[in-house]
Amino acid sequence: MFLLTSKKKDFVVDHVISLLLSNTDYLTDDEQTSVFKKIYIENTTDNVKIATDEIKINLKKPIIYNNLHSNLFSLLSNTFFEFDNFIYYPMLQKIENKIINIKLTYTHSIILNNLLLNKLGLEKLDLYKILWPNDKNVQLNKLDTHLTNLKNLFEKELNYNLNFFSKQSIIKLLIN
Repeated sequence: MFLLTSKKKDFVVDHVISLLLSNTDYLTDDEQTSVFKKIYIENTTDNVKIATDEIKINLKKPIIYNNLHSNLFSLLSNTFFEFDNFIYYPMLQKIENKIINIKLTYTHSIILNNLLLNKLGLEKLDLYKILWPNDKNVQLNKLDTHLTNLKNLFEKELNYNLNFFSKQSIIKLLIN
């Protein structure tokens, strides 16, 4: 998850943020949400700027949505999260170490994203609703199956014991 924000709001910035939020599931404008990185949108006379703390991209006006989205995706694709001996690229759904890299499924990536971002833990029901928002019948064993499959994937492909801790419906990833 990535936060879209602006230091100075105006009509263009509000609409760019709204458009991006409506067409992606990896962006939020909720300042209270845990995120991997903040993305700042800025409107200038000739450009719309997309920036993180490290990189800035200027898009000449008028902007085309496909260019906006592809530049944003490129910017975020370099975002990584390190834990133990691994580097995880949330946008690419890829995890690697010095020996191997693997691509996670969408579901496994969403699980890992949420567990990494919520260091104190996360309600299993909340994680379930993120993964399957349209399910009318909640079946937590479905989530448990995906958690087990993710754990098995780490064990088999990366020779790593991915540890979860669950207490009173809160699940937490145990990493260094």
